[in-house]
Amino acid sequence: EMVENVKANGSAFQTYLFTKPEGGLADKVSYAQGFAPWGWSIASGILFTQVDAIFWQSVLEGGVATLGIVIAILIVGVFIARSIARPMSDLNKAMLRVADGAYETEIVGTGRKDEIGAMARAVEVFRENGLKVAQMTEAEAARIIRDQEARQDMMIELQSAFGDVVDSAVAGDFSKRVPAK
Repeated sequence: EMVENVKANGSAFQTYLFTKPEGGLADKVSYAQGFAPWGWSIASGILFTQVDAIFWQSVLEGGVATLGIVIAILIVGVFIARSIARPMSDLNKAMLRVADGAYETEIVGTGRKDEIGAMARAVEVFRENGLKVAQMTEAEAARIIRDQEARQDMMIELQSAFGDVVDSAVAGDFSKRVPAK
């Protein structure tokens, strides 16, 4: 067929596709021929088996590289998440202890320069204020007890003084008076 095309047209171009035994393209070969005046013939080809091998090798190498990048991102993500989650959990536990009145609780992370440090410093302020309130409450309670004891002592003295005045009056001595304090 190629020879007839060359005789009729002076040259011809033809592509042949070879198939694999199991189906699909295996190789592609192109021929160009011409006789007059020089009688030349040129053939070129592409071996699809090599193209397929190169393609699958690229897919495999790219897949391995992509998988490596994904794994590296996941590992970095886990470290970042843990660097945030652990201090947050510790800070939460400290806040709960402070809320329960354990004002001696140490608040860790106040020296950090990030948001966790800012939260830790805020919790430290709450802890210190709670401690001051607790100390003021204790001082106020002690003052109230002292005031009650002083009033009780004054009432005992007053009662004794009234008793002395009444006893004197019963005896006919009306000159005694209750001392004012």
